[in-house]
Amino acid sequence: MEVVLSSNYSQQLKGELRSLIQETIKEEQEKIRPTKRYYKRNELIKFLGIGEKTLSRLRENGLKYVPLNEKTNYYDIEEVYEVLETMKK
Repeated sequence: MEVVLSSNYSQQLKGELRSLIQETIKEEQEKIRPTKRYYKRNELIKFLGIGEKTLSRLRENGLKYVPLNEKTNYYDIEEVYEVLETMKK
């Protein structure tokens, strides 16, 4: 069985589908976006699912941190993403 749609209805349906897809993508992106900007070392490791060696490699590749005191460093998640982008092959 073949269904034939009018040109107007076809365009309307495409528009509605496009809107639904864009809305779904936006919702999914919001779910994975970090909820805060600065992470402690251990929080960053857990958030990214990486180990100490990988964090060291990120620092070797230019990742900076904010030393709050002798024991606590904070990492800006935006800078983390920038360093990861520069490391892409």
